[in-house]
Amino acid sequence: MRLLGLAYSQAQGHLRRYIQQEYGDVFTRFTELVRKATPDLPDAERFWRLHFMLGTVIFTLSGLDALRDIAEKDYHEQVSVRDLVRRLLPVVVAAMNAPLPMTLEAAKPEEGKHANAYAS
Repeated sequence: MRLLGLAYSQAQGHLRRYIQQEYGDVFTRFTELVRKATPDLPDAERFWRLHFMLGTVIFTLSGLDALRDIAEKDYHEQVSVRDLVRRLLPVVVAAMNAPLPMTLEAAKPEEGKHANAYAS
């Protein structure tokens, strides 16, 4: 996980190429399953959500030791990887299933209306 975190957080082309070579087939299968599970998402939106989700998962797993230390010290919790996945799963599922964001055009307030009238 730390290697994957480094690959995504630093512009190291050789590391990204290595990860694509080693895990490309798995990632292709994974993205195809995500596409089938989210047929109503436009491809571009799916791309962003998938990468936001991966960023969340990679960041969380690459910092697992620190998170475990914080959970134990501040909340007196012993956290296993299974516990972490149980907590992480609803977050990533919600991200993939969230409503589409408003377009910039739809988000603009109509003239004569209050600026935050469209925020609801």
